Amino acid sequence: MRLLACGLVMLLQTFPWSKLGEFPLPPDERDAYVQARLLLVERGPGCGMLFVGSRALYEVQYGPPGLQGAQLEVVVGCIEFPMTEWNGVGDLKAFVPGDVHYLHISKDNLRGIEVYDNPRGRAWFLLAASRKPLVRNASIGQ
Repeated sequence: MRLLACGLVMLLQTFPWSKLGEFPLPPDERDAYVQARLLLVERGPGCGMLFVGSRALYEVQYGPPGLQGAQLEVVVGCIEFPMTEWNGVGDLKAFVPGDVHYLHISKDNLRGIEVYDNPRGRAWFLLAASRKPLVRNASIGQ
């Protein structure tokens, strides 16, 4: 019986039940630094009175083992503004599909985006984006 239980645990770790190829981070890891290629961006309505989020789809090239190679939905607040206006964190001026970005992302909405689309609660929230590697502890939430 004990052998069967150990085998089941190993099977669940090898083949995550959430989605094939998607390896969730441990529950205590709420943020990550990744290098990812932007695949698609859905621009939301422009910001004005509210801090509005747009969805972006990224493919992670380098990052924690649970994210490397995965496709991530990322909520970007006020996507029409360059990242340099986000407290000077990151040098990204525009979100262009095909470009490679260095991202600091979080499962928590630390920037307080008021309006966003996050179906099934799977999306990450963007804390910083840059064309050059980000320095840990430079952005909000760290």
